[in-house]
Amino acid sequence: MVDPQIPELKVTPPTLTIIQCLRSLRSGEHAWQVLPGTGLDERKLRAVQLVDAMAHLFGFDPTRLLGACGDFYCRDDLRRIVSLSDRGAESPMETVMRLMAKDMFGDFFTSQLVISQDGSVSDPVHTGERVGRGIVARVDLGCEELKLVLQYDGSGHLERSRRDSDSKVSTELANLGWHELRLTYGHLKDRDLFYSTVAGGIALCRSRQGR
Repeated sequence: MVDPQIPELKVTPPTLTIIQCLRSLRSGEHAWQVLPGTGLDERKLRAVQLVDAMAHLFGFDPTRLLGACGDFYCRDDLRRIVSLSDRGAESPMETVMRLMAKDMFGDFFTSQLVISQDGSVSDPVHTGERVGRGIVARVDLGCEELKLVLQYDGSGHLERSRRDSDSKVSTELANLGWHELRLTYGHLKDRDLFYSTVAGGIALCRSRQGR
């Protein structure tokens, strides 16, 4: 392909570019540090993080990669990566949290659920539905059935302004009957702690509903 704005610059289509990046990760040419505990090996985890990031940043459907890979990437491996990817992950650590939750509890949580002041819940990322006014929170992972939320708090959440905002969200969610678990890097690097924390949250929400 040729960039019409800069003809001398050769470019590749976005999907093919991602396939080439995945090849680089699979070969080990490029890598970054990742946490254990997701049930995936390091290279597969990096691949899912990459697809998550590209899908979120550019808004494309990861399943499009399957039709674009040709002979450039093993179709079975790519199908597995795509099945684990999610356009709702806004950071590599959110990908880790989602994959850990999926590995331990199955398809229990949905990414980027939107909870509104009237108590309604919507899923704009996966359904395309429009979100109205009065949004209380767009949560990292949520289970509408149990009213349980998982939020990943990275170092940026330590800033005063962010802490004030987080506190406001937490109290508003609580007033709507939601139980929010704010998890940190310490939870993600300790699989046992992550499991006990989330399992405890699930048990509490079920007990509230008389289950």
